[in-house]
Amino acid sequence: MQGLVKRYHGVEVLRGISFDVRCGEFVGYLGPNGAGKSTTIKIMLGLVRADVGYVEILGHAVPNELNLVRSRIGYVQQMLTVLEQSATVEKCLDLYGFLWGLSRSERRRRITSLLRELGLEGVSRRVIQSLSPGYCRLLQIALELLHEPDLLILDEPTTGLDPAIRRRLLTYLAK
Repeated sequence: MQGLVKRYHGVEVLRGISFDVRCGEFVGYLGPNGAGKSTTIKIMLGLVRADVGYVEILGHAVPNELNLVRSRIGYVQQMLTVLEQSATVEKCLDLYGFLWGLSRSERRRRITSLLRELGLEGVSRRVIQSLSPGYCRLLQIALELLHEPDLLILDEPTTGLDPAIRRRLLTYLAK
């Protein structure tokens, strides 16, 4: 990402943002409210166009070649965005795996692994709308890990997680 500039109604919200992320790196993108963090992420995802600057993700220019990397990106928004609140955790994961084009056996393997690794096994048969905010957050992250993305963008990933679950999640992500 080089020299991103973005203005909304004449107000500059990004001024020359540049950074690189290498394979296997964790990067924290920090700043006060209104600093342009969400705008930067939206530009990376091709949801907003930069006024000036260049973004390359996994070797492809964004937004021009975004279709070549979209399936290789996972994005966990700050707010829960699950399609079907009345589904169980396991059924929701299965639906997302199906939408990602995973075979039934591959979905089963990945779902079983994620439920175990993230500590969701005990709530796998519960309806999503009955979950605590922390479990909803873990489910949201599991949904984006299901297709094993090459790039995972997390917006406030540990919000609502108790210390033990937070540690478990961060340990999993560091693998």
